[in-house]
Amino acid sequence: MADFDKLGHLYDETFRLPWRRHLEVPTVLDLLGDLTQTSVLDLGSGSGWYCTTLVGQGAQRVVGLDVSSGMVEYARRHHSHPRIDYLLGDLPAELHGHFGTVLSVHVFGYATTREHLDGLFRTAAGALRPGGRLLALGLHPDHHDHPDFYAPYGFRIHPPQTRSDGSQATLEIRFNHHDAALPLTYWSHETLATSLRSAGFAELTNPDYHLDEHGPQVLGTEFWHDYLAKPHAIILDCRLATPE
Repeated sequence: MADFDKLGHLYDETFRLPWRRHLEVPTVLDLLGDLTQTSVLDLGSGSGWYCTTLVGQGAQRVVGLDVSSGMVEYARRHHSHPRIDYLLGDLPAELHGHFGTVLSVHVFGYATTREHLDGLFRTAAGALRPGGRLLALGLHPDHHDHPDFYAPYGFRIHPPQTRSDGSQATLEIRFNHHDAALPLTYWSHETLATSLRSAGFAELTNPDYHLDEHGPQVLGTEFWHDYLAKPHAIILDCRLATPE
């Protein structure tokens, strides 16, 4: 994941974009609810922005896990907290079955093979206690196919030539002085559901996004219509099955 080693600042800056501030973040935090006395794994924690936010939601302990050394170093410098540990690489064995919640935001789209995708969800499952919850966001199988559709929100999606599992799309981030292109892998609804089930998850739902109270006030209702109709990221909400 060397492509991400120098992107910590860019990742932090994206949280200033209206769609993250007024749609993604409020939706994620509302879905997670009160995390008091809960241990949370941020799987693919990036810059660490969500880790500090999870502490603000009351999480007793947060572990940020990422495969990019640059991201982990950035997070340790800019988003440190006594209740947060940032780890590089694989989840240590002593943390298997430790967490009540796993959050994974815009990560599974970077799984380039089915084996990689299955491994990511198995990592999430292995981290959770029975009945624990996974909330994951990633490239929506039904995202709009015109690259400029999402341009008002600060990015473009160049879709794969054919929407088949494992095909490559491109996320182009352009706002202020930032200009970056990142590869994303397309996964169908069916494959995502099958991969989650094979990892041991059940009760899969796809919650809708909702605007916070400031979104319409800042940019008007019409600004949000297109994204709400065709979000570029799907929300996967599921629980680890409990042994019978």
